[in-house]
Amino acid sequence: MTARWARPLCLLGLCVGPLAMAGAEIRIVNGDGSGQGLGDRSGATPVGGNPGTAVGEQRLIASQYAAALWSATLGNRVPIAVHVQFPDLDCSGGTAVLGSAGPTLLYDGDRYPAALANERAGRDLDPGREEIEARFNARVGRPDCAVTAWYTGLDNVAPPGSTDLASVFLHELAHGLGFIRSSMAFRDRARDATSGLLLSQLGAADFDAAVRRPMGVSWSGPVVRATKDSFLDSTDGVLHLPDGGAFAVARARFSPARVSVTAPLMLAQDADGGTGSDACMPIAPAAGALVLAERRLRTDGGLLCLVSQRALNAQAAGAAGLLIRSGVPGGGPVSYTGDAGTEVNIPVWGVSFDDGAALEQALDAGALSVLVDGEGRRAGENLAGDVLLYTPSAYAEGSSVGHWDSSASPDLLMEPNINPRLPRDLDLTPAALADLGWSPPSGLSIGATTLGPDFSDGRPPQFIVHVVNRGATPATGVVLDANPDPKLALVSTGLDCPTGLPCALGDLPPGAVRTATARYAIRSGQPGSVAVEFRISGGDPAPRLQDATTRVVASRASGCSTTGSGPGGAFALVCVAAWARRRVARAAQVGVSAVSAAFLLRRRSMKYAAPTPTS
Repeated sequence: MTARWARPLCLLGLCVGPLAMAGAEIRIVNGDGSGQGLGDRSGATPVGGNPGTAVGEQRLIASQYAAALWSATLGNRVPIAVHVQFPDLDCSGGTAVLGSAGPTLLYDGDRYPAALANERAGRDLDPGREEIEARFNARVGRPDCAVTAWYTGLDNVAPPGSTDLASVFLHELAHGLGFIRSSMAFRDRARDATSGLLLSQLGAADFDAAVRRPMGVSWSGPVVRATKDSFLDSTDGVLHLPDGGAFAVARARFSPARVSVTAPLMLAQDADGGTGSDACMPIAPAAGALVLAERRLRTDGGLLCLVSQRALNAQAAGAAGLLIRSGVPGGGPVSYTGDAGTEVNIPVWGVSFDDGAALEQALDAGALSVLVDGEGRRAGENLAGDVLLYTPSAYAEGSSVGHWDSSASPDLLMEPNINPRLPRDLDLTPAALADLGWSPPSGLSIGATTLGPDFSDGRPPQFIVHVVNRGATPATGVVLDANPDPKLALVSTGLDCPTGLPCALGDLPPGAVRTATARYAIRSGQPGSVAVEFRISGGDPAPRLQDATTRVVASRASGCSTTGSGPGGAFALVCVAAWARRRVARAAQVGVSAVSAAFLLRRRSMKYAAPTPTS
């Protein structure tokens, strides 16, 4: 492993050469020792488009896939380096810490992370330091950490029980690029609903209170506001009271969608005169009513039941809909999951514990008729229509604030739990980074990096390239081509370009990604480095000139523990996976980072957790 003091010399060597016109390279810097982490030589079978034949090589390729995709999506002009390690992190109690990530430095009064500060300056402000630092759990998949396993394929089809490593890298890189609460630029986009102030304007006590109010902090950036409707479902609702009050409700996933109800509200009562109000047993007639049911332990010691059973009981009583009050104080409304088959045909919504208590208090004062607008709120928004940040009442270090709320639907990349098969368009994350000061492309763009370890006499240089359509309309007739160093001869290409270069990628819908790999041979000699210029040579609408071409330099293996071809950075954050839809996130666990105490405050956390309860 390269000594820490020697790394600046290696990074300075990577700075030689012109900056790329399009997405400048985001390079993975291997911080592990020989035979460890990214250098683990244990045998592995190629999987899901990942050609690596060793555990460490496959991890490296998955990380390079993510880095090149962010390069194409971000369109950065200054290269970024990510220092990556795979140490043993916590795996206990049925959960596993997957990783940790964040920027190495914040500039301008803690406003901008290192990568964004470099981009604003148009140059690397500290060539001897990586911009982002990340650590991922090497224990995942071992016998002592069997809760999940890394899936290193590039096809985004991780099988059940495994964690898609590329998705975790994509998530963590976003934190290193600036989606992190310690950045003042981030706080300038996060608004507290109670005071109406930005988090950057709050004193310490008010800040601590704001980040512990569920559904209390939202994103105020204009780019996310303009983009969110194309990503979020309009399937959660708003309950309106006669006095003008309103409460957020969350539609159960098995419930009919986009259904609105105007009806008298009544509390569920056991049909046999019992004290239960949870609708677990047959309930008293409720013709045309919206039934409010409790979700908590019965006072008579009765058993809990599935939400779908409650819905069937309300439906049998003639109810027009069912409203389920959460049993957990201080949280938001729960969107319950489960398979109710085709039997349930009334709408079912969750309401928070506190709002449910207010409704019960209003019922105590007399009859109450309410309107539930089934399309009044998109899943993941507040009542004002802004996207919510994750602020559970029990503050979760590393998870709170620096993620989208887990009520969002469909699942978003930057929720506090990594969900399976997230689209590679990166959903709202590029828009959030644009609100923070980045300038992502608005049409076709390209990004690339090296593939696998640095080349040597027995290991030829390889590259991975992404072409993305960040525009609002389809791009037709897209063609990828390359202009290699004269020392190089193309041997083969793969993935979306199986027959060589130039390569016809066809039509790209908005948000689409096409990926190619290219393997070269060195014609003669033993060059210390070689370069390839990849470009989008065809497409309508044509990409901007600065988005159409990127240049990647591959280096010969040396004493520097590096891979890729760009200058430096470091990031740290903790992440853990979840395999079922989770509208209520579990407590997050903070990982350990081998960096300064000040840096520890900039981590994010996520956990592997059980599915959302359906009872």
